[in-house]
Amino acid sequence: MTSNNSGFHTFLIKDLDAYTPPRHTLTENHRLLPGEYVEDKFNVVRGQIEKGGSALLYFHKISQQFLHITSGTCEVTLGDDVVSLGAGDSIFIDTEVPHKVIVTSEDPLELINVYTPALQTGDIYEI
Repeated sequence: MTSNNSGFHTFLIKDLDAYTPPRHTLTENHRLLPGEYVEDKFNVVRGQIEKGGSALLYFHKISQQFLHITSGTCEVTLGDDVVSLGAGDSIFIDTEVPHKVIVTSEDPLELINVYTPALQTGDIYEI
């Protein structure tokens, strides 16, 4: 990350720490815009889930989630509903909505998540 006095910050993917969030398998995430840069109003995360990987069923009590697929396909379970998504598709997940993601493509699923307010570690609840 670089910054200057002009009020901008540059985040290079090679400089961002990778992590696997709780309740996820075969997943690598990078915080593209950490919440502290915007007073925890939101954060932006790039995720990649390999074939056979998933985000197991969970929900958030505080953060709403906007998920945008950049490549690959998946099935997203939202409560009792299942939605198939592919590149260019998006979905908004409100608080308290149980959800999970299963990769359905041969290639990894790549996505962008926006959380508002910024997702905190303790805001991932098992079902």
